[in-house]
Amino acid sequence: MNAKVITNFQLGSRESSSAPDVLPLAKEHALQSAGAAFHALADTMPQMVWSTLPDGSHDYYNARWYEFTGVPVGSTDGEGWAGMFHEDDQADSWKKWNHSLATGEPYEVEYRLRHHSGDYRWMIGRALPILNEQGDIQRWIGTCTDIDEQKRTALQNEILSQELSHRIKNIFAIVSGLISLTARANEAFGEASRDLLGRISALGRAHEFVRPHSEKSQPEGKEVTLATLLATIFETYPAFSE
Repeated sequence: MNAKVITNFQLGSRESSSAPDVLPLAKEHALQSAGAAFHALADTMPQMVWSTLPDGSHDYYNARWYEFTGVPVGSTDGEGWAGMFHEDDQADSWKKWNHSLATGEPYEVEYRLRHHSGDYRWMIGRALPILNEQGDIQRWIGTCTDIDEQKRTALQNEILSQELSHRIKNIFAIVSGLISLTARANEAFGEASRDLLGRISALGRAHEFVRPHSEKSQPEGKEVTLATLLATIFETYPAFSE
């Protein structure tokens, strides 16, 4: 039997004098087969899939990437991908990617990616390191998931929420103004008006807690809980002030 022919029998159950020569070939063949299987699997996925060398240099994108971006195959290898990101998102993406490369921590970032039409769509990029038995990073495998619709919906909801909040605050302001006018016209109403104004003000602050918020509009300081909400509403009532 020719010792150079690689078979499961020779590699798994029988030692050969040519094993030092055969095993590297078998390992290379196995790696090539695994790589081909990964590429075939990645091309069936609806997400964009990519991989890099340990240093972060991109060396593979699946078919979805090229369908979305419309760029020539291989043109975004290495660090060519960065130019596909929206200019305003590049610095943050680089910062987080370099942090992951330095620490081995999972990578996650939101950014706008240029579509082949020239428009930009929001993506969430994620990547995990592939480690060997010694814990060294061998590769990074990542995905790009289109979240543009979610982003647009969230923006529309935020705009609507702000508009409704503005109108509610205007109602509170009008009511407060009417109370103040009444108090000036009737001195006997003065003490009661101060209590009412305080309670309306408390309702306004409570409204800020309960209305939908984005990360940017979220009130700072107090944790938004039912107890916080009730405390804000009733803080002007003497029975609850202690």
